[in-house]
Amino acid sequence: QTGNGSTTESHSPAIINLVKIAGTSLYYFLIQGAYDSAIDSDTILCRNVTFIGDLIIDRNISITLEGGFDAGFSDSTGSTIVQGNIIISNGKITILSGITEIL
Repeated sequence: QTGNGSTTESHSPAIINLVKIAGTSLYYFLIQGAYDSAIDSDTILCRNVTFIGDLIIDRNISITLEGGFDAGFSDSTGSTIVQGNIIISNGKITILSGITEIL
């Protein structure tokens, strides 16, 4: 795992790969790591788990956050919970289906 939360390890995807940038093979353990690596207009896909911690949106980019995905990121029938704050100081975030609670 690198400092920004990304990982290139391919083993145990059910444990390590909780977040993915759509259209890429980039997987992350935390939403913040994916956001930090995202480029403008990226969609960040989240597994159907609970993430604990704040998400800081502080870059001049627009991203979409979509949750509830299975381990293969092929089906979104579950829900993702963000247990923390989403703090926006710059840029834009669009939250789509599957993100059911922000606590």
